[in-house]
Amino acid sequence: MSRYPLGMDRRLAPLVSILAGLSLLAYLGVIPGRMTYPFALEWQEGGMLAHVLRLGSEAPLYAAPNLEFSAFPYPPVFHWAAACVSLVTGVNFMALRLVSVVASLAILWMLACSAKRDGGSRLPGLVAAGLFAAAFSWSGAWMDVGRVDSLALALTLGSLLMVQRGGGARDAVAAGVLAGLAVLTKQTALLPAGALALTLCLQGWRCWKAFALGLLVVGGGGLLGLHISSEGWSSWYLFELLGSHPWHSPKILGFWTEDMIWFAPLVLALLWARRSSVQDGGASLAWCAGLLASAWMGRAHIGGFDNTLMPAALALAYLGGQMVGVVREKGGPGVAWMLGAVGLQFALLLEDPREHLPQPGAAAQLEAVVQALEAVDGPIFAPYQPHLAARAGAGWSTHAMTFLDVSAADLGKVGEDLFVELRAALREGRYSGVLLGEDDYFGGLLGPQYRRATADEFPTVIPLTLTGSKFGPRLLYLR
Repeated sequence: MSRYPLGMDRRLAPLVSILAGLSLLAYLGVIPGRMTYPFALEWQEGGMLAHVLRLGSEAPLYAAPNLEFSAFPYPPVFHWAAACVSLVTGVNFMALRLVSVVASLAILWMLACSAKRDGGSRLPGLVAAGLFAAAFSWSGAWMDVGRVDSLALALTLGSLLMVQRGGGARDAVAAGVLAGLAVLTKQTALLPAGALALTLCLQGWRCWKAFALGLLVVGGGGLLGLHISSEGWSSWYLFELLGSHPWHSPKILGFWTEDMIWFAPLVLALLWARRSSVQDGGASLAWCAGLLASAWMGRAHIGGFDNTLMPAALALAYLGGQMVGVVREKGGPGVAWMLGAVGLQFALLLEDPREHLPQPGAAAQLEAVVQALEAVDGPIFAPYQPHLAARAGAGWSTHAMTFLDVSAADLGKVGEDLFVELRAALREGRYSGVLLGEDDYFGGLLGPQYRRATADEFPTVIPLTLTGSKFGPRLLYLR
């Protein structure tokens, strides 16, 4: 290596290390304040909490939707994991978030270990973990939210690392099992799992059979078991309802021209180093392509929030760490360009993490909402924040996301029956109160017997959720 690149490497490597470390600290720093927040960080967390409670009852998780409960279109592994944690913490948001926090920390650890192993020094591992942490805001501040995404990504990354161990059929079976669990956490994990299966098939029949066995037994067997035990309702939620989401045309190209543009420095560096980055017969590149495809598909459908970018963040973080290790090992003048690009990438993504923390007094303000709901004598329909009504002892409501999903699709009698039941309940005044996040479709269904609560009956200062759709319990109608 010439003196110039070596000198540049020595000057740039500490800078890149500092930026990666700051990115990690920024994410780790927001975890305590967010994990212990007693209310929803994201508007669908309340619906996720209802799933955990459902598992503790005798009622099935997947059944015909009704006004009290309707499952989200996700497989059950996350709910099972959160239910296990709730045995210690109680059924609360901390149980959900602990699963996501542990999963996200596992992702950071696996990224660091994988890149460090291949690169030989600590810098590649620090870069890989730091890039994923740096994408926290870019991907919707979602890594620690009580949703399925982090757990699904941790399992699929574990699947890739088991393939790379190269321990023969045993490791391939373990990789397939992890891929199957990922599919049972979020269906889009099928894409990186299929990419791994394809590369293993090209590399050798024996390992491919072992991987396919683990994937089919756990993933396929699990989906089949759910279908049979739920009398087909699991398949209705996981495939028919989810598959009915229409495309969001602006994001079909916008994913590449608007979202991915933020990773332009890293992408350009990866394209330059592409020939020297393949170390495992193409398995990691195919896996990353599967992640990118899953991110694109999620983002390009109606309702695809920034969290759909998390698989892309994982793919780019993994490739970035591998690239740093390989290019530095080979040496040459490209090292300086590569470290410069990575440093620029960190600079573009680095943000003040405090904007993702609940504001002082937010919990007290929402406690005041709960107290106002406790004064309502009877059940409350609260589709946007069902956990608030439940906390006030006013019962659970099917989440608004179910109504949005059903209204965006032509699902025949099932969807029609749900809306008929809703219209009848609101027209007849079965609920003593209706708590809404905005004056939308639900407000238009209210009969004349409902009136808007006064400032004396319901708080006027109400915090919104921190990520996802910015809903707060703003409107209370009383019968």
